[in-house]
Amino acid sequence: MKRRFRSGGLLSLAAGLWMTWTACTSPAVVSRDPVAPVSAPPAKLAPPSAASFSPERAWFHLESIVRRGPRPAGGEQAAAVRTYLQNRLRASGFQVEIVEHALDAPLPAPDGDGPAQEPAAGRLVKSLVARLPGPSADLVLVAAPYTSPEPSGIPLPGANAGGSGAAVALELARALAEGTRHYSYLFVFVAGDGVGAAPLEGSREVALHLARSGALAQARAGLFLDRVGDAELLVRRDLHSSAPYRDIVWEQAEARGYGGAFASEGFAELVAGHRAFGSAGLRQMVALVAPASAGFGDGTGSSEEALATCSSESLAAVGRVSLGSLRAIESRLDRIDRYAASPAPTTARDARDREAASIDSLPAREGVATSTEEGASP
Repeated sequence: MKRRFRSGGLLSLAAGLWMTWTACTSPAVVSRDPVAPVSAPPAKLAPPSAASFSPERAWFHLESIVRRGPRPAGGEQAAAVRTYLQNRLRASGFQVEIVEHALDAPLPAPDGDGPAQEPAAGRLVKSLVARLPGPSADLVLVAAPYTSPEPSGIPLPGANAGGSGAAVALELARALAEGTRHYSYLFVFVAGDGVGAAPLEGSREVALHLARSGALAQARAGLFLDRVGDAELLVRRDLHSSAPYRDIVWEQAEARGYGGAFASEGFAELVAGHRAFGSAGLRQMVALVAPASAGFGDGTGSSEEALATCSSESLAAVGRVSLGSLRAIESRLDRIDRYAASPAPTTARDARDREAASIDSLPAREGVATSTEEGASP
């Protein structure tokens, strides 16, 4: 009995040593580090959604902006429109900030005949920066001018240029606020673009302010909207826009039946505020800006900039395409962030997203297209 017990003990000891040795030499166990925690993927959020874009609301905003007459930056009419924008944005839950800068140009006379004599030079202009918080502090930016252009010192009516983009942006702000989102939004209403020989000064000043405050470093993508109300609207692909996000916009236009307003062929080299944001550091911008009307640059295009030349159908096309694009951009950014949190790409689309992010991270040169696609000849 005693001998049997000793044999059983030796056998048990041998079996235990064998199991310990095999466990220690098993590749499945050796390759695993039991101490290192496994990184959990980001919390799964519902797909981004938004309320429908209302062209009727956008048209009402445009009428409200234009009925006050020309809005030279720094003037009373611009201040009235700024108050209108502030009230609407705050009602939608935005946190609104005013950004001031001095514009080195005299304020035009109230009758529009030419520059005023007082003050002799310079004026203080105010842009609006409105933030809509989301689950992520990373930002998607939407920008549009709200003051009248003054190409020759005389402010234009500012319906299409300086008004239509702001009207669309304001309605986009409401639609996004009433939906769900993965990222925060920054809406910028620019004062002081299109004044004399400094066509982008307002955008440049507010972009530099956002860069200094650190907000621009949080921005992942952006849209710049202007001259989108023309009844015969035709928006072309801009060579200075980010190619991956620009493609999203044109895909949305085609999918929603607005291909007629978004040219399928050809490129444009637009001079608009998105260039100022790009120079300040946000290169992932897309300009939705139609070419200027004939005579716009020399101040003779006043009649072409009146409300009668605009249409709610054009606002509907740009607004619905922009809203769909912003939701698609959010989904793409979400995939990129999930890819960054995972050890390796799992699908071809993951690899394309990484490539797109890599393209947009390349250093830019002023005035030069920033992707291989953008280098193509128009």
